[in-house]
Parts: sequence; structure tokens; C-alpha cells
Amino acid sequence: MKINSFSFEDKSVNWKLEKVHFDNITLLVSASGVGKTRILKSLMSLKRIIDGDTLNGVCWNIEFTTTNNNEYKWSGVFENKGWRNDLSFSDDELDELDIKNKPNLISETLFLNNEEITKRIDKKIFFKGQPIPNTSPTESNLKIFRIEEDITPAYDALQKLIYSDYTISQSSPLKGHLLFGVEKLRKKFKKLEEIKNSDERVLTKLYLVYKNVPKLFDRIKNTYLDIFPNVEDVKIEPLDIDGDVPTFFTRSSHKAS
Repeated sequence: MKINSFSFEDKSVNWKLEKVHFDNITLLVSASGVGKTRILKSLMSLKRIIDGDTLNGVCWNIEFTTTNNNEYKWSGVFENKGWRNDLSFSDDELDELDIKNKPNLISETLFLNNEEITKRIDKKIFFKGQPIPNTSPTESNLKIFRIEEDITPAYDALQKLIYSDYTISQSSPLKGHLLFGVEKLRKKFKKLEEIKNSDERVLTKLYLVYKNVPKLFDRIKNTYLDIFPNVEDVKIEPLDIDGDVPTFFTRSSHKAS
């Protein structure tokens, strides 16, 4: 899927992300500690919500396009039960508190191509305008109705959200273990759409683009080089470490100062 815009707020800790618009490729660049990782983890919170988690004090709004070019708008608000100092409780006490004090979903809406598919207002839930009785007050409508034809594409798209932390030494290999050998992967995913829709890891997909869609990889690389002018080149190649499970490394060469 392609994320078009996203806003997020956690009222329990008084943190808010104003609406952000995304392009086909979006690179977050800033000094350490400014909030890049928090933005990415906020996006990952959406995956937790459709998996059934309840997130105290969280509000969100996301617009995204699925691979079949359907436009979805999904928003919701959990009730805010206030900040809790988890260090003050034992693990058993925390488990008991989590069960007893689950925040309810106060509101939630999902639109498909500007048509309302499902809506929640307090404890009342509607699907295509019809009231639905006896549903969970804490679970997202996307989880409840995930097998419905108009909701499955949105649910599946959000399930594909991936958070990968590659903040390791530049000289170290970025190890992305594969289920298949390199050559089998290259033959299996030849086209861009096949790569995009695969369940491979981000680094694996980048390698497949590097090998099978070189013009796109050059565009990605050139965008990176424009932002970081001291970098001269970027490559991604397999490392055959154990002979069976290939891994990848990225290498960037820097211009002499």
C-alpha cells in the first residue's frame, strides 16, 4: 500500500503528531532524539490496533491507497485513562490492570473511496449503515469485520506495515535472512508489482529492486545522494556467509573531503 497522510496523538503522555503527507518515497531526516523513531512506531501502533490491542489515549487518522488503487480513510479514538507508572506494579499486577482497565474505543470510522463502510460511536457499531449488536467495545472494527470484502484489503494492507531498525555500524553487514536462495528470489520476483506485494523483508525487496528494476533503484539512490551529498555511491549485495542462507550488506562510499 501507499500511505498518503497520517496523524497521531497519545493523550496519555501528551504527545501529538500533526498531519503528515507522504510521497512515493519519504525520507525522515533530522538530528537524533527529535522523534523520527516515534513517528515510525506510531504507524506501527495501527498494526497493533487491528490485531486487537487497546492503546490508552490514542487517536489516529490515516489515508492510504491499496495495490488495487482503492482509497481508504481510517480514524479512531481510544478513551484516555491517564498515565500509569508501570514501574510501581509487579508483572502480575500489570496483567490484572490491563484486563480490568482496557480503554474502550470511543469512535472509529472507515471510508472506502469516500463511502462510509463502518462506524463506531461509543458502544454503537454500524456496518454499511446497519447497526451491529453484541460487538467488542475495545476491538477495532477492522479486526471485527476483517473478512468482509470491502475491509479485507485495508486489513491486509495494514498488516504489511514493517518496522526495521538498521541502525548498526556502517562497516557491519545488514543481515536479512532469506527463505530462498538469491537466484531463486530474483527469478521469483522479477517485476516491481511482484516485489511490492511479496512478504519479503524491506532489505530483501531493496536488493530485488537493485537487481531486477535497476532504473527504480537508481532513482532511490539518487534521491538519497541528493540529501546526503558526501555519499558517492550506494550498493546492496549478497554475502554468502554459511553457504545456505545468504545475507545482505550495504556499502556507501564517501567523497574525499
